[in-house]
Amino acid sequence: MTELRTPELLIECAAAHPDEATAIGEARPATAAAADNDIDAVADAMNEEEERERARDREYWAPLRAELEELRRQRGR
Repeated sequence: MTELRTPELLIECAAAHPDEATAIGEARPATAAAADNDIDAVADAMNEEEERERARDREYWAPLRAELEELRRQRGR
């Protein structure tokens, strides 16, 4: 339930395993919403998860991209 990325599948899984969904829902709001069978809240929570992950990716790659850019500039001299 921590890896499902579509609201429909998460809701289906949460319905099949309600105890696990409740336990996981404490750490993952999308799973908590799925346990409540609220597809709109699941979709919203998943969108927020995705945006947080994208922000972490940008933060991770920024210094590496800068380093590559500097190497490219040095090579061009």
